[in-house]
Amino acid sequence: MYKKFDFVRRTTLSTGTTLIKFGENVELTAVYVGNRYNSFKIDNPKLDFEIKKIIDDEERDITYRYDKSKKTFVPYLSSNSFEYTFYISAIIQLKPVPSDIYHYKLRIPADEFKNLKLDNLIKAEIVLTDHDNSKFTYYVTKIAPSTIELFIENPYDVEIQGKKGNFKAEYESKKDINVELSFVFGQSYLIMKKIATPSRIKISKNEKTKELQPNEQFHNAIDGSPPQSRLGSPIPFELPNEPKLSNDIFPDAFLIASDKTEIPCHRCILAKFSGVFVELFNAISNHPVKINAEDFDAKTIQSALGFLYGKTDSIKGKENEVLKFALKYNIKMLKDSCIQKISKNSNKNA
Repeated sequence: MYKKFDFVRRTTLSTGTTLIKFGENVELTAVYVGNRYNSFKIDNPKLDFEIKKIIDDEERDITYRYDKSKKTFVPYLSSNSFEYTFYISAIIQLKPVPSDIYHYKLRIPADEFKNLKLDNLIKAEIVLTDHDNSKFTYYVTKIAPSTIELFIENPYDVEIQGKKGNFKAEYESKKDINVELSFVFGQSYLIMKKIATPSRIKISKNEKTKELQPNEQFHNAIDGSPPQSRLGSPIPFELPNEPKLSNDIFPDAFLIASDKTEIPCHRCILAKFSGVFVELFNAISNHPVKINAEDFDAKTIQSALGFLYGKTDSIKGKENEVLKFALKYNIKMLKDSCIQKISKNSNKNA
């Protein structure tokens, strides 16, 4: 199955061959022709694409200078640099969503809940050792004299017994709970797993780094508190009730501004909004990740991050600079918001 998608990428072309990467398997080459017009040929024989718009470094629309038949465009001779924003559409072949299926046999003897009162519950965990020790907290409560309810929290992008969200089922209180559960891990969990780095601790300078192993055992516990949603470990790609984090709480990435200021952030937040950051994280093995964002000052980066963390008013008064950040890292939601605010401000001043 094929589908058309729109992409935006800002890049600086060289007087040679430049690879313009819009996303996974979506890239073009810009070849400097070198004639008296300094023209460039844009092509990728393997990609069905169409250039919709080209904006130069002075924010001028030079799309009309693009020859579709020859796939070449001629810049203004007065341009300060070969920096351009390309808007394209491309036909992409859709692939089936990868998934990972795990079966878990859950058995809870009836003796554990036969004396359970209506205002109490049993709380324990399911630990999937083949999936980074992913944990699912479950609760057993009595909802009627002869009926109990099994409730499983689902903090990941997972289908439990073929359904998304939390799992709930009723059983007879006099019989064991004996059920085989299927967990289907979807695409966003696999992306998160790919970019995640295990927690590590240094023992000493002379010893090798050792991984912290989560406690694989779990114990039944009875308490009177109602089930409460909570994050599992590792951090899920889709954060429930987001934003859960702020920039300076347990950061695992830093964006380095033009004045060398290191601005803390979280990979799971950046990867959620930008495929560009996902590719960067996949290519960097160091932890924490440090990304050079020297095209932008610290205030611009902090404003953009503030928006991604839920502070939508953080870009107020800085829309033009933040828009450049959104274009470089292909953050659609941030770009659209900046454009909307810039347009609104222009109408007010008209």
